[in-house]
Amino acid sequence: MIDLNKFNCTGCTACYNVCPHKAIQMVEDSEGFKFPQIDTQKCTSCGLCDKVCLPSKEYIAQSFEQRAYGAKNKNLDERKKSQSGGVFYILAKHILSQGGVVYGSLIDEGFVVRHARANTEEQAKSFRGSKYVQSDLGDIFLSVKEDLLLGVPVLFSGTPCQVAGLKAFLRKAYDNLLLVDLICHGVPSPKVWADYIKWQQGRFKKTIIGAEFRDRALPWGISREIIQLEGKKSLRYFIYFKLFCSHNALRKSCYTCPFTTTEKLSDITIGDYWGIENIKPNFRDDYGVSSILVNSLTGQRVWSEVCEQFDCFECKVEDIMACNPQLSEPVTKPTTREDFWQDYEKGFAFIAKKYGGNNLKGKVKRLIKRILGRI
Repeated sequence: MIDLNKFNCTGCTACYNVCPHKAIQMVEDSEGFKFPQIDTQKCTSCGLCDKVCLPSKEYIAQSFEQRAYGAKNKNLDERKKSQSGGVFYILAKHILSQGGVVYGSLIDEGFVVRHARANTEEQAKSFRGSKYVQSDLGDIFLSVKEDLLLGVPVLFSGTPCQVAGLKAFLRKAYDNLLLVDLICHGVPSPKVWADYIKWQQGRFKKTIIGAEFRDRALPWGISREIIQLEGKKSLRYFIYFKLFCSHNALRKSCYTCPFTTTEKLSDITIGDYWGIENIKPNFRDDYGVSSILVNSLTGQRVWSEVCEQFDCFECKVEDIMACNPQLSEPVTKPTTREDFWQDYEKGFAFIAKKYGGNNLKGKVKRLIKRILGRI
């Protein structure tokens, strides 16, 4: 039976999906993160959950001479609708053009971030953009396996621990699978995101009809969330993004994450190319640049098939690591984390004020920035 240590469990759902007796359910804890809960009446002690549990496994990276690139989608319109350099959507379209399917995270109609399956380019568009919250995987691993067994080309994208969880669940390699992970800075609680949406809706007494984690109207490198209210123009805030950057609302396993390394289990790793101005100054612009790590023969094959759709250059892995510390070590657990969750009981308005900058000092700073931006 799996060890339910909350400091190790990433919530990858491998154990939940592999159990043939449906003896495991993913249940939210007080912080809003899902953990496996075992029904001992249904459990037969078959040991399958132990075999796929990430904390009990050693992580072995693929034997491949890793390559690194900086890239920008040549289609500026697509890049403006994506984050960074627009790499993911090119990869998605490539797999779809082969009759394949794409798995990624989206924000659904209830503003829940969850993984879904797409078999058209239009459906895959909903996977574009950053989601600063842990996505709900549900039964996605089972769906991925079903497609793979049918011989369908599959692209699965997610955080490094989600990719590792899928590989553990599958327990064998598939030639028709492309794994794409992100340079991950940790996953915040879905509860915090949901409560943020409810709080904003309550403040304005209006139904929220849209939300984004990163405002694409801002120059690349400046982040704020967008809330679209019914009958009103979109409102822009830094509150949730500031909560994310504080690291107080991250899953406990993020502070000891074993995947914060360049030794990847995915075929391709994508992220923002922070620090590009120090490597190739003229390559940077306001629409974003992607960093790409090609980690396997499969990744190299696919990259060679799509690279002509990018303005790109090869660089050193160390160049990308320089401004992406989560390629070398996990985020540090903040000393305020326990205080944050104790304060959470006082309501989201208190959290927004104390930790999200929704106070007089924060408002004055934002006003000054707006004034300076007009000068």
